[in-house]
Amino acid sequence: MHYGDLGKRIIAVIIDSIILSLIGFILGLIFSFAGVLIAPIVSWLYYIFMEGGGWHATIGKKFMGLYVADGSGKGISYSTAILRLIGKILSGLTLGIGYLIGFFNEEKQCLHDMIAKTYVLEEQPKVINAYPERANVNNINNYERLPEIVGVNGPLAGMIYQVTDNGLIMGRDSVSCQIVIPASQDKVSRIHCYITFNAMSGMFIINDRNSTHGTYLVNGKRISYAQPVALKSGDRFYLATPENTFEVR
Repeated sequence: MHYGDLGKRIIAVIIDSIILSLIGFILGLIFSFAGVLIAPIVSWLYYIFMEGGGWHATIGKKFMGLYVADGSGKGISYSTAILRLIGKILSGLTLGIGYLIGFFNEEKQCLHDMIAKTYVLEEQPKVINAYPERANVNNINNYERLPEIVGVNGPLAGMIYQVTDNGLIMGRDSVSCQIVIPASQDKVSRIHCYITFNAMSGMFIINDRNSTHGTYLVNGKRISYAQPVALKSGDRFYLATPENTFEVR
């Protein structure tokens, strides 16, 4: 995952604060003292509906290219946005210490992120066409509808690979594989596994290529060599260790 730069997050907060201050000012003009009481509620609803909605970001975050996601990189739900808001209130009650926590961990999580198990990420995951020589302006929309393999964690977290008719080979061999695992992941074989998509059944078929340390389903079951396993959209698997986990969609 590409965790959001804290500088960008601070600018996003400033933008949102200006927007909410203007809204509060207008409410004060319209409703007088009652507007002062309504303003905090409007502010809470702003964060809930913006971060839990389609953008998964406030206007400030959207402007800065940031969005709020769960542990898999997907945008959060309204219920998670509410939990995150409660965490923000607690961060404020700790004299801002809850916000400063983000400067002292690699995931840049503030207290409210830790409570809601959320992350502020830099951008939506990049879609990668594993067969760029087949892409052109006329068929780009076709690629958008192809089934995908998504990196959940590890060095390829957040990356999306589209599965074409030829299927995809995964491993450390940069020549033979379309999904190339970094050489630092030395437990992953050079040619580790092969994945295809069956349009008739809507299932993904994963074949282990006699890898040294194995290909596994998330329940820990090892996929035997020459005994392919069918996966449905949303299923996950990993190569050698859970650090290299992927999801099919």
